[in-house]
Parts: sequence; structure tokens; C-alpha cells
Amino acid sequence: MQGRNSILIICAALFLISCAGTQKRSSADNEFEKGLALYNDAKYEQAVTHFVKATELRPKYLDAYVYLGRSYLKLDRWIDAISPLQKAYNLAPKKTSQVIAGDLFDAFFGASLYAFAESDYEASINYIRQALKINPGSAIAVKELTKSLLAFGTKLLSNGKVLKAIPAFKEAVELSPGNFDAYFGLAKAFFSNGEALNALDAIKNAIKIDPKNKELVKTLLFFGAKFLSDRNIPEAISAYKETLLLSPLNLDASLGLARAFFSNGDSRNAIKAVRNA
Repeated sequence: MQGRNSILIICAALFLISCAGTQKRSSADNEFEKGLALYNDAKYEQAVTHFVKATELRPKYLDAYVYLGRSYLKLDRWIDAISPLQKAYNLAPKKTSQVIAGDLFDAFFGASLYAFAESDYEASINYIRQALKINPGSAIAVKELTKSLLAFGTKLLSNGKVLKAIPAFKEAVELSPGNFDAYFGLAKAFFSNGEALNALDAIKNAIKIDPKNKELVKTLLFFGAKFLSDRNIPEAISAYKETLLLSPLNLDASLGLARAFFSNGDSRNAIKAVRNA
């Protein structure tokens, strides 16, 4: 008799647990349906509350995570969208995950743009790298990463963090070999680090891309003067020669070249440079 009672108690407990689980699932579905109705009515802020509740009641509720992320995207809350969409991507079967991947890409891309607008270039770079992991062939993401790297490199350089700026500009060059600002920034970074030859190589590449850029002559004259002051005579001569190729009548370049030749013991070319001034 006692054994029969025990069995009945166990069965009753299992029944109650089953009912509770069913009720919980039903509640999660109810919250999702409410959220979906609001989502379809473009009431995204209100929809978020219900989708969040649905995921709390059912932690592996794929559709709830998807629509929670999409609601955040509609609200331009890119960073908030990342977590639910990442969970959805991880939960989804491979076939479905490709659709969610597009939303997750948008979330990372939007987060990168937002971080860039806030001048948080390091965060912008990290977000866009995640976007490129999802879609490595995205030209727009490569362009955005290049832009963020250039801004980050420029910021580092202005703060005197030259050794950190150089890799940022190098990566920008690798991503966008035809980008003038990438080579020009790299030239300035190398110059600030005392790497005269590398600075000249980088600025020569910049010249090939945009020989009419107004910043080139001024920068080359500055390079030449510093190289001459530091007794880097061959580099000074090269810098002044490059300046004269861009601006043949530039008096400062001709006189600088003459001084460089004279410092190098080459009086003949020094006189020739003065005559051309």
C-alpha cells in the first residue's frame, strides 16, 4: 500500500512538472506572438520587451532572439543587436544561420559606424573585423576598416604613439593599396620614428597615387630639412629631388638641394642646384 502511494506521488509530481514546462513554453510563445504583432506594426520598442521575456522563459528560443535582434536593428541600436543575433546564429541550423548572418553583419557594421562617429576608432575596427569574419568579401566593410585604421593611426600619431600608429597604417596599405592617405600616413609615421628610408619609400608610393596632392610638397620640404639637420644627406637629397619633380620652380627645394649637395662635398651639383633656383 505504501509503495503504491509512493508511485502515485511520483507520477503526480512528474505530471505537475510536465504541466509547468508546458505552461512555461506556452507563456514564452505568448510573449513571442505579442512581440511579433508589435514588430509587424513597427512598434519596435514595445516589441523588445516581449521578445526579451520570451528568451527569459525559453533560453534557446531561436525566433525570439532573431526578432529581438531585428527590433534593435530597426531602432538603430546596433550594439544591442549583436548579442541576441549572435545567440540566434549559434542556435540556428546551418541552412538558417546564413540568413541570420546577414542581420549579424548589419549589426557589427552599424556598431562600427556608430563607434567611428563617437571617435572610438579602436572599437570601430574591432566591430568591422567581426563583420568581415561573416562576409570576408564585403568591399564596403573593407573600405570602412581602412577608414577606421587611418583615423586610428592618425590619432595615435598625434598622441605620440608612433610604434602603434605604424601597424595601423601598414594594414590600411595592405587593405587598400591605392589609397593615398594610407601611404601618406605611413610616411609620416615612419618619419616620426626616425626611419628615413621607409618614410621616403612610403611617400613615393603616395606620389604615384596622387602627384597633385597639395600636402606632398610641404611634407617633402619638411622631410628634406629634417634629414639635412640630422645629417641624413642621401635621404635629404632624395626628398628635395622629389619636391622639384612635383614643383620644378620651388625655390626652397632648390636651395635645400644645394645645401644637401654641399654638405655631401658635391660642390658641382650644389652650384648647379643654385643656378636652377
